[in-house]
Amino acid sequence: MTRETRRGRQTYHACSTLVLLALSGVAVAAACVRAGDANAERAYYELDGDLLSRATLAKALATVERARQANPRDPWAYATQSYAVLAGGYQIGDRYSLKSYDPAAVDRALGLAKRAVELDPSTSLFHAHLARIQLIKGDYETAFEELTTAHDLDPDSFYPWYLLGIIAEKRRNRAEAELYFLEADLRKSQPSHAGSLNTRRQNLARMAGDLAAEERLLKEGIELDPKSPYGYGNYATFLMRQKRYDEAVKNWETAVRLGPYRHALDQLEKTKQLKRSQGEADKRDSR
Repeated sequence: MTRETRRGRQTYHACSTLVLLALSGVAVAAACVRAGDANAERAYYELDGDLLSRATLAKALATVERARQANPRDPWAYATQSYAVLAGGYQIGDRYSLKSYDPAAVDRALGLAKRAVELDPSTSLFHAHLARIQLIKGDYETAFEELTTAHDLDPDSFYPWYLLGIIAEKRRNRAEAELYFLEADLRKSQPSHAGSLNTRRQNLARMAGDLAAEERLLKEGIELDPKSPYGYGNYATFLMRQKRYDEAVKNWETAVRLGPYRHALDQLEKTKQLKRSQGEADKRDSR
């Protein structure tokens, strides 16, 4: 059980106790707002670990609906719905770039994230999630302030350090980004955190033009989650840039076999065409 989940469940049980013992309805209501629904909290972290899964997204939205029926002011329901809306608006590309999303979905997710913070300003994760969306929108200064609050509330949380690293990456400060990622590495609390850090370090290696490091990290990403098609697709994209089409085709084929997403299918055909063209050019050169 993670630190975040333990804290959420402790608060949940505290709320249940207050419901039984408190004489003031106002006190009970305030405590329950802070508590939130343990299932909605769990759904948030499930989304964080499998953001591209339509099944995980549908499950999260169903959980949010049940949580809101039980408590319309549940902050975890708002935070998880915010993340689900963001995931539903994702298209393709860097998850921390507005170009990768439907802008309307980002704006709606932002409003829901702000509501979660309003309902429970004492939970670090809600501030970090709000900062995530501000970061996507390119509002780095506001995101930085929100992450400072998140860190002050929970210095052991992974998310403030991780997201601060992404802000440094976006500002093309590789050294600072790596320092933040090292701190985040020490605070991993979810299975998906290692993969998230691996992806950002791939970006730092690409920024530095370090092809050997980028390829090593891409392979490590596949090892971290060998059943995910996206790691193979990312590696295939790298191989295409290096004109290593034979290897790229194999990785696109694996991605399609594991979970055929539209981009992988399109890129597999494109890579096959490039491979044929390269073969024809080699034949001409050998004459």
